[in-house]
Amino acid sequence: MGQRHLFAVLVTFALLGCKKEPKTITAHAGAFQLTLPPGWSSSEEQRPTLDHLSVKPPDGDGVCAFTFTEATGVMDPDQFRENFRSGAMKSFGAVQSEPDSIEVARSRFAGVHFKGHPPGSGVVGALATLAGEASVELYGGALGSTYVGVMLATFDVTEDKKGVVDGCRAVAQSLKALRETPRAPIGDHAPPRAR
Repeated sequence: MGQRHLFAVLVTFALLGCKKEPKTITAHAGAFQLTLPPGWSSSEEQRPTLDHLSVKPPDGDGVCAFTFTEATGVMDPDQFRENFRSGAMKSFGAVQSEPDSIEVARSRFAGVHFKGHPPGSGVVGALATLAGEASVELYGGALGSTYVGVMLATFDVTEDKKGVVDGCRAVAQSLKALRETPRAPIGDHAPPRAR
C-alpha cells in the first residue's frame, strides 16, 4: 500500500506541476504588459521606428502581432490606422474589407477584417504561404503617446480558428500601460471615417 500511495502522490504532483498558467510579458522597452494564454509564446523584434511583438498559440496555427510606435506629431491616430490598414491589405493582396472593432487596454480600437493570401516574407513568414487563405483582423489606436497596431490572422489550415481569435482578443484586452505617457494628438480613439 505504501508504494501505491507514494506513486499516486508523485503522479498528482507531476500533473499539478505540468499545469500551464497564463504568462505575463512586457513589450516596447517595458512600457506595456500583456498576458498570454497558457502555452502561448511570444517574440519581440525592435526596429528603428517601431517594436513588433508576435504572439502564437501552442500549435503555431495562427498569429497575433502588435506594433508599437511613438507618436511624432507628423501623423495623427487616424493616419496611423489608415496606413496600418492599407499597408497590411496590400501585403495580403486584399481588395475589400469590413469594419470591425476590438477592446484594447479598456479602449475601443477601430479596424477592419478581410481575407487575403499571406505574403512570402514579413510578419507572417514564408511558411504561411502554404497555409492557404488568411482571415485577418486589423486594429489601430493610440494609448497615450504610443500608437498601437493589432493584427490577428488565421489560415485555411488553422484547426481551431475560434480558439486562436479568442486567444488573440484576450491578449489585446490584457494590454496595459506600465507607465503614464502624455495623451496622443486630438482624434485619439476616433471612429473610422466612412469610406
